[in-house]
Amino acid sequence: MPGKVVAQLMEHANVATTLNVYTQVLDGALRAAVDRIGGELFTIVHRPEGPVAPMQ
Repeated sequence: MPGKVVAQLMEHANVATTLNVYTQVLDGALRAAVDRIGGELFTIVHRPEGPVAPMQ
Protein backbone atom coordinates (compact mmCIF):
# COMPACT_ATOMS: atom_id res chain seq x y z
CA MET A 1 0.00 0.00 0.00
CA PRO A 2 1.51 3.37 -0.93
CA GLY A 3 2.58 5.40 2.10
CA LYS A 4 0.68 8.48 0.93
CA VAL A 5 -2.60 6.52 0.89
CA VAL A 6 -2.02 5.20 4.41
CA ALA A 7 -1.08 8.71 5.60
CA GLN A 8 -4.37 10.05 4.29
CA LEU A 9 -6.34 7.24 5.95
CA MET A 10 -4.55 7.91 9.25
CA GLU A 11 -5.11 11.65 8.80
CA HIS A 12 -1.40 12.44 9.02
CA ALA A 13 -0.41 15.75 7.45
CA ASN A 14 3.04 14.40 6.58
CA VAL A 15 3.68 10.97 5.04
CA ALA A 16 7.01 10.83 6.92
CA THR A 17 5.06 10.47 10.18
CA THR A 18 3.20 7.47 8.79
CA LEU A 19 6.32 5.84 7.39
CA ASN A 20 8.30 6.36 10.60
CA VAL A 21 5.56 4.95 12.82
CA TYR A 22 3.91 2.19 10.80
CA THR A 23 6.57 0.83 8.45
CA GLN A 24 8.42 -2.41 9.06
CA VAL A 25 10.95 -4.13 6.86
CA LEU A 26 10.01 -7.78 6.54
CA ASP A 27 12.72 -10.38 5.93
CA GLY A 28 11.25 -11.36 2.54
CA ALA A 29 11.10 -7.74 1.40
CA LEU A 30 14.67 -7.12 2.52
CA ARG A 31 15.92 -10.20 0.64
CA ALA A 32 14.03 -9.13 -2.51
CA ALA A 33 15.54 -5.63 -2.30
CA VAL A 34 19.06 -7.02 -1.89
CA ASP A 35 18.59 -9.34 -4.86
CA ARG A 36 17.20 -6.59 -7.08
CA ILE A 37 19.83 -3.99 -6.17
CA GLY A 38 22.61 -6.55 -6.49
CA GLY A 39 21.33 -7.59 -9.90
CA GLU A 40 21.17 -3.99 -11.09
CA LEU A 41 24.67 -3.22 -9.85
CA PHE A 42 26.04 -6.38 -11.48
CA THR A 43 24.41 -5.37 -14.78
CA ILE A 44 25.88 -1.87 -14.62
CA VAL A 45 29.40 -3.08 -13.83
CA HIS A 46 29.40 -6.01 -16.27
CA ARG A 47 27.82 -4.53 -19.39
CA PRO A 48 28.86 -6.19 -22.67
CA GLU A 49 30.27 -2.87 -23.93
CA GLY A 50 32.31 -2.42 -20.77
CA PRO A 51 31.88 -0.33 -17.64
CA VAL A 52 30.35 3.10 -17.79
CA ALA A 53 32.84 5.98 -17.57
CA PRO A 54 32.61 7.84 -14.24
CA MET A 55 30.74 11.13 -14.28
CA GLN A 56 32.88 14.23 -13.88
